[in-house]
Amino acid sequence: MPDKLPPRVVPAPPREDSKQLITGKRAGDAFQAIVDADRRYVWQDRHSVIQFYPVNQFNDPGAPLNRTIKEFVVEHGTLQDALTAVRRLFNPAFQPSGVMQSGFSLSEAAEAEGKEVFSVNVHNATLRDVLNAIVTAHGAAMWFVAYRDSPATLQNMTLELRTFGGWALATGF
Repeated sequence: MPDKLPPRVVPAPPREDSKQLITGKRAGDAFQAIVDADRRYVWQDRHSVIQFYPVNQFNDPGAPLNRTIKEFVVEHGTLQDALTAVRRLFNPAFQPSGVMQSGFSLSEAAEAEGKEVFSVNVHNATLRDVLNAIVTAHGAAMWFVAYRDSPATLQNMTLELRTFGGWALATGF
């Protein structure tokens, strides 16, 4: 038996004041209760796409999602085509290296959602608006952005497109 046991992380119990009971509220009231509990975040309904993001990135012109995109077009493409087109906005020579498979099997319906064909045509909009247009045109998708490190830059960003059925594809920049 080893003399020392390896260190382990013990998660802190949730703060009692961090729990929110949100039943019986309209969606907007529930979302507001969430951000009221953590003032570091705001929420918006932008063209029927609900977004939560850090307050300090809301109007920051340097934040990746606030970058202006002159033109974004995907004609009769899939979410994979749209994700590739987003990458090419910042690296025109980008070539996808292949499709990653999830660790679990998806239903035929979920696989079909991932292959749904749609078109997007957006001009003079932010990257956030482009992502909103993609998920709106698809009809059963959402997008997520996470930053691997501070500051929130394009080089630290991971973008994921995911369908409601569980199909997903992500890329780093």
